[in-house]
Amino acid sequence: MRSLKWLGIAAFGAVSVVACSSNQADDASSEPLARKSAALVGASDEGESVLHAPASSSSTPSMTVDWSGLEGGVSTLGTDASLELVVENHEDEVLSATLVLEISGLGAKRSVDLGQLTLSPREVQRVSWSPGSSPIAPIGSLARVVPRISYTRADVAVRLPGRQLYLAFAADGHQLFVSESNGNGVRLASMGQSTSRAVAGGGDVATLLTSLGNRRGQVDGRRVDSTPSLLKMAAPAGASAGESNADEFIGDSVSYPESEAPTSSVVANGIGGGPVIVIPPICMNKQTIPVCSRWRTNGFTDLGGGIGVVPVDYDLSSAPAAYANATFYSDNDVMWQGTLDANGCTPSVTFCSNRTLRVDVSASSLQKPAVTINNTVLFPASRQVNISPSRTFSATVTLAQTIPSGSYIANAQLWASNQPDDYVVRTAAVLGRILSMPDNGFPTSSAPALAVHTENGCMLDATRCDPRLSYGSTVYDKLCGEACGRANDVWYGPSLSAVGGLHPTGHHTTESAYSIAHEIGHSVQFSAGADPANRKEYDEDRGTGLCGCEHVTDGNRLHCLQSSHEQANANIEGFAQFYSTRAMNDQGGDAQFSYYKTFRRMTYGANGSLTQTMLAPPVAISVGAPFTTPYTTGWVRNYCNEAGHSSEYDWLTFLWGVNGKPTSSRPTMSELLSILSSARSNFGWSAFADATTAQYPPNSVKISTIMNAATLHGVNL
Repeated sequence: MRSLKWLGIAAFGAVSVVACSSNQADDASSEPLARKSAALVGASDEGESVLHAPASSSSTPSMTVDWSGLEGGVSTLGTDASLELVVENHEDEVLSATLVLEISGLGAKRSVDLGQLTLSPREVQRVSWSPGSSPIAPIGSLARVVPRISYTRADVAVRLPGRQLYLAFAADGHQLFVSESNGNGVRLASMGQSTSRAVAGGGDVATLLTSLGNRRGQVDGRRVDSTPSLLKMAAPAGASAGESNADEFIGDSVSYPESEAPTSSVVANGIGGGPVIVIPPICMNKQTIPVCSRWRTNGFTDLGGGIGVVPVDYDLSSAPAAYANATFYSDNDVMWQGTLDANGCTPSVTFCSNRTLRVDVSASSLQKPAVTINNTVLFPASRQVNISPSRTFSATVTLAQTIPSGSYIANAQLWASNQPDDYVVRTAAVLGRILSMPDNGFPTSSAPALAVHTENGCMLDATRCDPRLSYGSTVYDKLCGEACGRANDVWYGPSLSAVGGLHPTGHHTTESAYSIAHEIGHSVQFSAGADPANRKEYDEDRGTGLCGCEHVTDGNRLHCLQSSHEQANANIEGFAQFYSTRAMNDQGGDAQFSYYKTFRRMTYGANGSLTQTMLAPPVAISVGAPFTTPYTTGWVRNYCNEAGHSSEYDWLTFLWGVNGKPTSSRPTMSELLSILSSARSNFGWSAFADATTAQYPPNSVKISTIMNAATLHGVNL
């Protein structure tokens, strides 16, 4: 049978505090996932040779926070009940942290400060909070409660989220409902409806949709009972002309399988293009404007929050639903249907603002359309991306005014209501960014559709897991973990730990935006036929010492950002790291790469002394320049100079140096992929250099750009 070539990474009121000690992290560091991976490299359960760079389990952050005891469905509590948060210090040193709850709902956002905590080495503290004291108390809709912990270690400030909690109150005010996994069930229980249908799917879609336009409950103790169909907001201080002043938290949504999509009563003429004009018999405040939808992501651990040395350009907390398929309704009449643009917007649509306005957005298929002029295709459509499981998100459309023009804008907020939909929303947000970014190297529509699986991790085929990343009794149980990518398939599954047997950690690989983009980078390189053909399994090509992965505590140690490898292996992971950096940063100047494993920080004193500090993820790394010491540049050249070798780190900074910088001599992504494709059969620096000179006319400035950068970044060894 033909060998499969895969790659992958993963990411991964009144208050009381109770402290206890924990030594579990010591055990976690003693048995890295690499042990199970190494034992299985190169063989499947059917004896098939499988050349495959194992998915990389992420290292544990220095501190974590999560809810305790809420596994399962919807919990019914009295308003005086308490929930518990578990805060854990995973380091062998004292750490201090601030714990805050971020609560959004009913068109508002509030923060609840749970105080400053000081934790001894390896200590666990438990913090209780009464959800009945929530400043946002919705009835029939959801409050989303996200715990965030902020701490500083080794002069690096980090702010990390825990898992989201869904919260709603009963109409009589005597009960409340919470769940980590089933927001639709919480919403139904709040409305006094049966939750029997509100499992991981959509629940009672008809009942949920009727509640979308309602804002009932209390905010800061004040009663709220209104519909958000027409809102006039006060302008923020210093707002400029044309600036939106809409409250970004106005509006709600539900999600459901596409098979449960509600039907419309009337389909207007002209479907497939806009504008479409449908004027009801009685029309108030008629508008002709675009309707824009945004993915409201939750749970990214590697974006925003001050983790970086430079600002990341895209935090994706409110990301355009770029190139998704959508339908806009007025009183269940279809007003427009088609593909949203790069900003997640329809064309201008005419509608009456006194009607019930709703948009359905499908996350199951994304595709950037072709650009044509006079029936001539200037830019072909991108390949289609199919995200599974297939989910549709139905949201209220709300209006707000800009200052000082007074013109209206129409928005819809697409929120997940359960954990599986969180995976879909996060993935759709990153893919929309990639499809929108210029010079992305993404295949055209002539390529097969890319299947993106968020419901399971790394699979060999449709029937079995990669045996190194299976946590079921057999690979045929299809309980697969971690994230992997190849030309036409990408998988995002649960993060795994090898402590006490391979098992899920409770976190998911889509919690890392960089990991999502990293796997797409592998798909882009594979689809272009630009992956080195002479790469090896990492247990056959592993660095040691300062160019090894012994410092990685509880992820696999087969490869890491700073490990030395033959050029083929270093390039293929370095390209994916670079691609994720391109996805999260605009081209030009410096850029931030957020790393998911333990990172060696090297600091040189005035007298040349060297200090190593091991930083737990997420580690924000500036990649606008090569790794530099007082002596030379490039990681491998500094610490383990060996012909024919480099590191992911060196290729990452090199590729950003030639493609990420603002210069007229910048090689395009497609040119880089063409060079890699030409050099792939026996990849090394000489092959890459020869392919570069063959790519361009003699004396091209792009040749000197690449050659000079290779010397600077140390990939030409």
